Amino acid sequence: MGPERTAEERAEEKERHAMALRGIVARLDGELGHHFTRDTIEHYVDDSYDRLSASSRVLTHIPAFVERFARQRLRALARSSGIIEGHPVHVLFVCDRNDGASQMAAALFQAAVGDRGIAHSGGARPAAALLDDAVYALQEVGLDLVGEFPKPVTPEIEAAADVVVTIGDHDDVPVVEGRRYVAWRMPPVDPSVPLAYRHLREDLHERVASLVAEVVPPRTVRAFDRELAALETELTAMGDTVIAMLETLAGAHDDAPAVALEAVVASDDTVDGAYLRIEQATIDLIARRQPVAGDLRRIVSVLGAALHLERIADGAVEVATLLGEVLELPEGMDDRRRQMAALVVDLTTTALQSLTDRDPEAARSVAAIDRSLDALQAETLEALLVADVRATGLRGVLLADRIARTLERAGDHAVDIAEDAHFLATGEWQEFRA
Repeated sequence: MGPERTAEERAEEKERHAMALRGIVARLDGELGHHFTRDTIEHYVDDSYDRLSASSRVLTHIPAFVERFARQRLRALARSSGIIEGHPVHVLFVCDRNDGASQMAAALFQAAVGDRGIAHSGGARPAAALLDDAVYALQEVGLDLVGEFPKPVTPEIEAAADVVVTIGDHDDVPVVEGRRYVAWRMPPVDPSVPLAYRHLREDLHERVASLVAEVVPPRTVRAFDRELAALETELTAMGDTVIAMLETLAGAHDDAPAVALEAVVASDDTVDGAYLRIEQATIDLIARRQPVAGDLRRIVSVLGAALHLERIADGAVEVATLLGEVLELPEGMDDRRRQMAALVVDLTTTALQSLTDRDPEAARSVAAIDRSLDALQAETLEALLVADVRATGLRGVLLADRIARTLERAGDHAVDIAEDAHFLATGEWQEFRA
């Protein structure tokens, strides 16, 4: 450990970091400017720098620590002052130097509660860095303290806490009315004892589990399931609209196609709106609920299916638009167009049903339908190569080819939905297109 820096040396160091600190203020102003004035944000950034630099020996990375610390303090201030209402349980873990036990307890608590709680830690006399043994002990159980740093207990952090846990013989925490205080009397860790921090980890794990049972509301799985079910309902409605568009293409009559084709184009707005709602809802659900792997696959499969449905709908709109432009298709092409559209209907319906039913066999069955679609598209191309251009003109031939290729691509997107459904059901990825 190097010698203490003088006030002049600390001022020079702070000046070297001035540009970085201005950047931190600008970012926090963008995040929290609707809660606080820029002067308030500048004050907390400046004060956080002074508090952390007082105990740090190496200042190379201190701006990153300052930004995180200032953000924590400002959010805590917003909570304790009533600016933000409705929040998970906040727990503050305090030990003397915030380099071991309190950091470990906070990490164990956060891992246990997920989005049901928020953990902070601090120390009366923060150390310069975390203890390596404490970091390693958590890494052994899959928890990472990389990026954490010793920090002091500040008034706004404590005021925002619902529960304050003091660890060891540390008692000099100012009492804030309305807060619950818990003292964990634990002997100091002797680093010379083999596995000392592993034993500390296990002790803290048991204490944290008891604390969670006392102060954190149980996870509301039903609320999560309701939100996810609502997403799937939206996807089903989106799929129904897309299938109706495709069925129109498969069944539009030559004598009166205009109204039907206009309906296909008009339906695209409905599909786009559903996709945007599903996209935003999935992002919100992942951010708020932090789902486990199985539920995450379920959420992502909904988003993937919505994306492919949106592209199938775009293909339907393109076909409808092309049909509105061409006066006459080459001989036999209109029948092939209907057959191809009907196959895309079958593909999309089967893929969506396999997703709903978690049915891998149904998902795999799309491969045979897709081969029929590909074969029909190939036959169409062969027929167009020998078509009588004089009857419909070159434009009619080219538009017929484009219609066939667009329907074939729409079928590919339906196959993509089936592949997602197979992965959701089995956990194994399998491609169904050659």
